[in-house]
Amino acid sequence: MLNYNYPDDPNRVGCPDDSCVSDNIKIAPYSELLAILDCEIIFWECYGIEGIKLPFPMAGNDVEHIRNRQTVQSFEDTLRLGLATQDYSLIGELVASQMTEYADGIWQKKNEDE
Repeated sequence: MLNYNYPDDPNRVGCPDDSCVSDNIKIAPYSELLAILDCEIIFWECYGIEGIKLPFPMAGNDVEHIRNRQTVQSFEDTLRLGLATQDYSLIGELVASQMTEYADGIWQKKNEDE
C-alpha cells in the first residue's frame, strides 16, 4: 500500500525511494510462475479465454457483463491487429502477459495465507 504521508522532497529530480511501498506485497518469482505453467491443464486454461483478466470475474449486473465483454473484445481486436500488421512482438507480449498474469493469480491464491 502507498504511504500518502510520505515526506517527499519538492526539489527531488529522481524517483523516490521504496519507503512509500509497504513490505507486505508478495511478488511471485518468475521461476514459480513457470512451474505453475508447467501443468498442461493450467497452461491451456491461461492460453484460452479463461486466461483473460476480467474487471469483474463474478459479474452480477448488466454493466459488469458489458465491461467483461468489452475486455474480451479488446483483447481479440488487439490480437487481430497484431496478426493483420504482422506485429509478432505485440502478439508475443499479449500472450506472455496473459499467461503470466493468470499464473500470478494462482500463485497469489496459493500464498495468501502465508
